[in-house]
Amino acid sequence: VSHFCALAGVVTTVDAVNAARQLDEHAEARKQVALADRLLVTKTDLDAGALARLEPRLRALNGVAPIATVIAGRASADEVLPRTIPDLESRVRRWLRFEPPHDARPDPNAHGEHVRALCLTHDAPLDWLRLQAWLAELRRTFGDRLLRAKAVVALVDEPLPVVLHGVHHVFHPPVVLARWPDEARGSKLVFIFRDAPLDEIRGSFERFVLGHDAEATAD
Repeated sequence: VSHFCALAGVVTTVDAVNAARQLDEHAEARKQVALADRLLVTKTDLDAGALARLEPRLRALNGVAPIATVIAGRASADEVLPRTIPDLESRVRRWLRFEPPHDARPDPNAHGEHVRALCLTHDAPLDWLRLQAWLAELRRTFGDRLLRAKAVVALVDEPLPVVLHGVHHVFHPPVVLARWPDEARGSKLVFIFRDAPLDEIRGSFERFVLGHDAEATAD
């Protein structure tokens, strides 16, 4: 099939009435939300306030995917399978705007809040060999907990931005964009982990990619 088709994205439906319990009890449900490129919230007609209560939790799991509502089982075809797929540059702009919610840290007394986003940024160009080695070690150590990785990076001796994308242990070949998507010229790496030591990962990035004396901004 890969000779004739390309994966444009993953759409996940979320039951507005039962999602809170499903997200509490099932790691698969949290993973499906985290991996989605688009979220469709169903059954909002049964509970008018469900989406408002649910959206912060969905955003904590996936801060990038657009959210659309399905009312009484009806949704437009474009909401489910858009006829025009956003190009890579447009998607990169959305990643660059992403900021993990500061109040999304898991409550140790709450069951099921184990999926969290880690965002690393740095203004100066990165050394590709250092970054590549760090990502390889990250996949080796935490690949089973790495639900998704998206990044646009500035590299030494490369004037154009490089886009990285991976899931678990598998990363796609880097893609060089034709131009920078906005005025910023720094790097931004967004990871979604399940039950991973984010402070440890942040520290390893600062040590191995940036060097002991370099500083990174991470949320």
